Amino acid sequence: MADIPIINQGEGRSRSDSNLLREAEISPELIQEIADKVYLLLIQRLQIERERTHSYEYDY
Repeated sequence: MADIPIINQGEGRSRSDSNLLREAEISPELIQEIADKVYLLLIQRLQIERERTHSYEYDY
């Protein structure tokens, strides 16, 4: 039976994820900008779904 390598065990990482985030210096403004864009994409997706669902109601 061949040995199967286990991938991504975290070798070479000496810092925790929270330290990595802190070192990345992500500003609150950048987080807000990303959140705003995600929100707008979700609204667009909901509108598309609503239009598609609404149009199916009249296809009979």
